[in-house]
Order: sequence, then structure tokens, then C-alpha cells
Amino acid sequence: MGNVLILGELFIEYVKQYRSIWITGRLGGGKTALATYIAYVLAKEGYKIISNIRIDGAIRLPKPEDFSRAVVILDEAADFLDAYEFRNELLAAFKYLRHFDLVCLFPCADKIHSRLRKLIVERVFRLEALLPLPFPIWIYRYWIGPGSFSRATSIYSYFAFIPTPRLFKSYDSTHGGRGVTTLHVMKAMREAIVVPSDNILDKELILASEDISYGSVD
Repeated sequence: MGNVLILGELFIEYVKQYRSIWITGRLGGGKTALATYIAYVLAKEGYKIISNIRIDGAIRLPKPEDFSRAVVILDEAADFLDAYEFRNELLAAFKYLRHFDLVCLFPCADKIHSRLRKLIVERVFRLEALLPLPFPIWIYRYWIGPGSFSRATSIYSYFAFIPTPRLFKSYDSTHGGRGVTTLHVMKAMREAIVVPSDNILDKELILASEDISYGSVD
């Protein structure tokens, strides 16, 4: 059996419509698994996969020209995506995701900038915790951001996700977050969408690696 998304067709359409999705929840709560699955669904429609973590078939050190019809996963990158450290010109770039046919997925335990929380999704229940099932069945809730979920005010719905062992083997989230690969992905994205300027991304890239070039990895 392959990965199954039950009642998830509308959710995928929302992902393509809103394009900036915060997948929230605790560490180890299946955020990266869902993001990887979404990326593979979009890859079948011709999207490239760009990621700051190892995902089979993904570009980890992209060039600026790669940011066209692509799905970008920034795993646990809240240090750059929160309201305190996120730089204005990169934040402004996210207004133009539709122009470049980009979808950004942010599986992050920590809250990211409100402008990036167009659609929010979180796992709310593990069915295998209640029933003796031979495989996991995870229940997710999603709603229109940027605010916290409220039954009174949120437009929301649910879907179920059945991930497979093969999906878990297709990615490694050990080195997500604030690393040289995350910096590289964000710098390349900034250069693809907006005019570059001297800021923290350039400075931290220099500090992190004195010899980093597009298309290569140590």
C-alpha cells in the first residue's frame, strides 16, 4: 500500500492556492513526513522539489533559476522565519509566489512570521494510539491563517494521512534548521525573486562557509 490521503483533495487544492503553508506541531509530530508527501504529490504535476534537508529527488543547494514551478521545504527554519529575524526584502518576496509558481512548506515547531501563515495545518490525533492498527493513521486539521485555530471564527476542515515506511526512509530531517543549507536555499530564493542587498543572510553564509558555491555540497 502506498501513502494515502483520505479526504485530502481539497487540502491539496488549498496548498496550491495559498502557497505558503505552516505545518505546525511538536517535534517528532509528523510535520516533515506530511511536507515530503505534499512535495511528492506536486512533483507529479511537474514541480521541482527544493529543500534544506535531504529528501530523495530534491535539490538541496539550488541556483536562483531553480525557483520556478517548485515546491520549497524549509524544515525547522523558524530562526529565519519568525518576526524577529526575518528580513524585509525576503519577506516581501513571498508576495510573488504565484508569479514564480512556487509553493512553500514550513514544517516548524516554532511559530513563523504571520505573513507566511496563509494556510496552517497540524496533526490532532493518532488513530493507532487508540486502536491496535498495523500502520499509522494520522488525523490533521487545517485552516486559513494567520491566527490560531478557533471553531467560532476559522474556516477549517480535516483529512487523514496514512504514511508508509518508504516515505520515512525518503528524507532525513537531522540537519534542518539554522545551517548552511538553509542559508543557501534562502539566499538563492531571495536572489531569484528580489534584488539582492547586504543583509544577515550574506554575512552568515560567509561565516558558515568560506567556500560555498551553487550546485555543490560538501
